[in-house]
Amino acid sequence: MADSERKKKLQGLLERHKLKNKGKETSVLFDECVVALGSDVIVLDEESSKAIYKTFEQEFKITSYGRIEWDFYEGDENIDEETFKNRYANEERKGYLLWSHGSDPILEAKMNQIIRNLDDVKAVSPDVWIYQENRQIIEIFHDGTIRVLNKM
Repeated sequence: MADSERKKKLQGLLERHKLKNKGKETSVLFDECVVALGSDVIVLDEESSKAIYKTFEQEFKITSYGRIEWDFYEGDENIDEETFKNRYANEERKGYLLWSHGSDPILEAKMNQIIRNLDDVKAVSPDVWIYQENRQIIEIFHDGTIRVLNKM
C-alpha cells in the first residue's frame, strides 16, 4: 500500500473515531494510538469503560501509587520488554488496554497489534494494563517493569 493510501486510510479511521466519540475529548496521544492499532481496535464507550475498570479493581488490589499489589498474588512473572514482545508477537487474542492516568476510554485490541505499536500504547499513560477478565493481567509500569499474571 502506498504511503499516501495508508495516510488516507489512517486519517479516515481517526475521523471515524472522533465521530463515534463526538462531544467527548480524548488526548492526542490516545488518538494516535487508536490510529496506530488499526481498524480492528475497538474504542469502548464511557459506560463500558467504567464497568471494566470496576471489574478490574474488584479483581486486583491496587497500591496507593498505582501498581497492582503483587504480594497478594502467586505465580506472577517479571519479564523484560524483549521477552514480552517475543512472547506475544503472534498472539491474535484480544485484551483491554487500561490507563493509569487520564480519562481516555478503554481500548480493545489484539495482542500482536499492541506489541507492534507498544510505543504508541505506552505514550498514552505512564502505566498501562492489558487485561482479560479472570484470565490474565499484564502490567507495564513506567519504570520499565513488566509483570504478567496468568490466572488460567
